[in-house]
Amino acid sequence: MKFSLEARDLNFVRGGRSVLKGIDFHLRGGEMVGLLGINGAGKSTFLRLLLGLLRPSSGQILLDGVDLQDWRRREIASRIAYVPQAFDVELPFTVREMVTLGRAPHPREGRFSAGADRDAVDRALTRLALQPLADRPCAELSGGERQRVMLARALAQETPALVLDEPTNGLDYGHQIRLLDLLRRLADEGRTILLTSHHPEELYTRADRVAVLKEGDILADGRPDAIIHESVMSALYAVPLAQIDHGHHRFFHSRETSSDGYPDA
Repeated sequence: MKFSLEARDLNFVRGGRSVLKGIDFHLRGGEMVGLLGINGAGKSTFLRLLLGLLRPSSGQILLDGVDLQDWRRREIASRIAYVPQAFDVELPFTVREMVTLGRAPHPREGRFSAGADRDAVDRALTRLALQPLADRPCAELSGGERQRVMLARALAQETPALVLDEPTNGLDYGHQIRLLDLLRRLADEGRTILLTSHHPEELYTRADRVAVLKEGDILADGRPDAIIHESVMSALYAVPLAQIDHGHHRFFHSRETSSDGYPDA
């Protein structure tokens, strides 16, 4: 699918503090990109800027070559689906109704549109194994089930790109693996995927690129085997790490163990 999203010299200041500093970043159609960074690094803020939910203090964001500020909200939603970390689960909707909200950016006129909406929702429910829960109220679901509902809503949006903020958070191990494999398949089908994560290992075998956000800037951006490396990960997490390669996988362990895990203040 044709798609591009680019940040040029992107800066964001909040409360007198520079959260993001001169970031240059791009996404191209059909690639899966992982974004790593410690808590408070500005990952969620960066995503919200790319989506037009926040305005940059300076710099420019281009969606398909056009300044993001020139796009209407519905137009952006027709190009990029977003799965945030937190969402309102008290809304009085069933699973199917919540997923159907993903069709809101699309014109809804006539019988053909209604059928297209229904088919898109059914496909999304099936891909996230939610058909058995379709008529359940969202408020009655577990945290992991709710997360899958929001992912299904994004899939039903049928956009060229998906932006996901820690999408595996709250999912059990099996659903984490299924979701990551699904995102990889979507990228192979031509979708653009950008996701944040706290688990470098899960990106190593699936992402096309990995970017590292540290202290408001992109510390590194490149192939997973170059970025998800003990030298870069040690610098990112401020822990001396050693890597173990096994087949197509890479794992990390600490080189040192202290009594309390943290240095003295």
